[in-house]
Amino acid sequence: MILLKREYFILALVFSLLGTGMNVRAERPPRPDAGGSSIDVQADSLEYLQDTDFLVAKGNVVIQRLGDTLSADYVKVNTVTLDSFARGDVVLMQDDWKWTGEELNYNFKTKEGDFGTFEGESGKYYIKAAESERLESGVYKLKNITVTTCDKDDMEFKVRASKATLEDGHKLKAYNVVSYLGPVPFFYLPYISLDLEKDHSNWDVSLGQSGDLGAFIIVGYRHKVNENFEHVTRVDLYSKRGIGVGENLHWKRSDGSGSGRLETFYLNDQDPLPEDYDKERFSGQVDSDRYRIRLVDTKALTDRDFFIGDLQYLSDPKVREDFFEEDFRSLSQPENRLSLSHRGDKYSAGALLNMRLNDFYENIDRKPELTLDFHRQELEGSGIYYQSQNSFVQLEKLFPDTSERTDFDTSRLDSHQELYYPRKYFGFLNVIPSVGGRATYYSDLKPRVTSTTNMVTMVDSNGVAFTTNQVFTSSAERGSDLRTFGEFGLESSFKAFKVLTENQTDFGRGLRHVVEPHTKYAYRSDPTVDRDEIYQFDRIDSIRRQNEIQFGARNKLQTRREKRLVDLFDIDLYTSLRLDPEPEQNDLGPLRVDGELMPTDLVWVDFDGAYDWDESAVTEFNARVRLGGYSKTRMYVNYGYRDGDKNLLGADLDYFPTDDWGFGIYGRYDIDDSELEESFYTVMHEMDCVGWEAGVRSIRGRGGEDDDNQLWLKIWLLAFPQMDIKFFDASY
Repeated sequence: MILLKREYFILALVFSLLGTGMNVRAERPPRPDAGGSSIDVQADSLEYLQDTDFLVAKGNVVIQRLGDTLSADYVKVNTVTLDSFARGDVVLMQDDWKWTGEELNYNFKTKEGDFGTFEGESGKYYIKAAESERLESGVYKLKNITVTTCDKDDMEFKVRASKATLEDGHKLKAYNVVSYLGPVPFFYLPYISLDLEKDHSNWDVSLGQSGDLGAFIIVGYRHKVNENFEHVTRVDLYSKRGIGVGENLHWKRSDGSGSGRLETFYLNDQDPLPEDYDKERFSGQVDSDRYRIRLVDTKALTDRDFFIGDLQYLSDPKVREDFFEEDFRSLSQPENRLSLSHRGDKYSAGALLNMRLNDFYENIDRKPELTLDFHRQELEGSGIYYQSQNSFVQLEKLFPDTSERTDFDTSRLDSHQELYYPRKYFGFLNVIPSVGGRATYYSDLKPRVTSTTNMVTMVDSNGVAFTTNQVFTSSAERGSDLRTFGEFGLESSFKAFKVLTENQTDFGRGLRHVVEPHTKYAYRSDPTVDRDEIYQFDRIDSIRRQNEIQFGARNKLQTRREKRLVDLFDIDLYTSLRLDPEPEQNDLGPLRVDGELMPTDLVWVDFDGAYDWDESAVTEFNARVRLGGYSKTRMYVNYGYRDGDKNLLGADLDYFPTDDWGFGIYGRYDIDDSELEESFYTVMHEMDCVGWEAGVRSIRGRGGEDDDNQLWLKIWLLAFPQMDIKFFDASY
């Protein structure tokens, strides 16, 4: 090691003449204008040029100063001004960045430089530029850049820009940006701003073919502005329908108290009413301007007060079905509501505003509904429990603007009070008598309609007189009224069990059978106002007299698995005997069943149904089956039957043989029509930095039309696994 000073020039020259077989380190003492720090040079060969301030280093050169590390085959550096020129496998390390190139002009003091063509890496990002320059301010000016998160030798995805600036080593601003999948350009933005230190941007691309939409390409770009705010830009291109655009904003509060989103979408539809639509029904409602605006927000005001808002405004009743099918399937008609709730120790209170925003829907507006409920609680150690539900609401039933029916409204004040006296007899028999009542005030009842038949004399076209009856109908407003009734109930139940075995079985350790017979007598007096005189809005308005006994038995078979108590099956079977049935009711109510089965941890079954004694037929049955756990392979089977309405069987299989391959199959079969309503097949694969999913979907045509067959390919980036934004529906 040699400390390089002018008086040691001869020694340095000797070492330089020894050839490249010797590694040399040189360090020049700092001068006042040298920034207060020395420059550290290592190389196979060092040469200090006499009567100048230049040092020439050759072979495996490494120069370090204030966090900068420069390596190259050849470097010439001015030890006073700290200007340097490097060539041959040049690598400059600055903080988290690694720059590579063939030549470099760089000043270690000002950190300015002309990098020419260079390559840089930081975290997940790789950047290559045709030209580059570092200014004294620390900002890099770049031209004709390529940015990717993939392997630089195999860019499955990349972004190119005509020019860009890089500030503080991670703040990138790029202009005239084109994104590529392989060699294919697919999206253009005039400007983007990125923070390369954060995983905050992502692309999602879907392309395919649909009978109603034609060939399509859907592109979603997500940009995370900061930890609490991000936006999503969506562009849809449909060969049959046109170009759709959307901008979505997503936010979450920094204190963790809530989140929200604003979603917008617009498309000038070139074919708003395809052949398989009911044109007569929708011709006056659906035109070329298609849009959707949705605002959702939730917030915990305190640990006891919560706000939820969900508002949606649409261009027409078909836009969600056409372009947001997954949203449409979950709820065919959107609800617009603002809700504020408070949870107390023994009570809860709330305010709800439910309103129709589009007049082509039918809706029950609640403007507003105020509730105050007292949870079941003991009255001062008396053994008597009290429970209460109270509400006030302004109700309005609104019909679509195409309907000939007349809207109606009323104000309703409702109070339901109950007392319970739970007791246990003989150490096992639970008995709960209850008494209560309900009072409901209506500001407006249905008008009283009266009919009068009069005999009138008329003359026919021949001048002959004859008599006939004419019916005259009149309607009279009835005003307000108070409906009241009383209630009485008596519940009883007990549990009995038997240990069948304590040994290990195929299901777990030990088996225990538990049976719980239960009965419930319910009596409700005749309401003082008949329900036929009341506008019908919800279940409160439809209450009628009741006098029946419900009875049944719940059976469980239990075992232990890994010290957990598990119900192998839990089945409740019950029916009711009506002691005072209405004219249209039968004496015996339907036989109902609710059950769950879990023979193993990988098999779960849930079902419910009803059997009509008089019809000797099952009127309703639903079953849900899950096979497999929550990791590699999952299968779901659903069956739904309702007499005269539906008889559907559905199955969904997800299979992941490896971490980067997945397969999915879904089908829904109409048993009554013996036709497959829908089928769905997907394959998914994750590569180095890009994931893709290909799928085929077939939907039975509407009204006898041809089936709608859809093909699609969906592509997304893997560099950002935290992505939680859905750019478009998987059905497309």
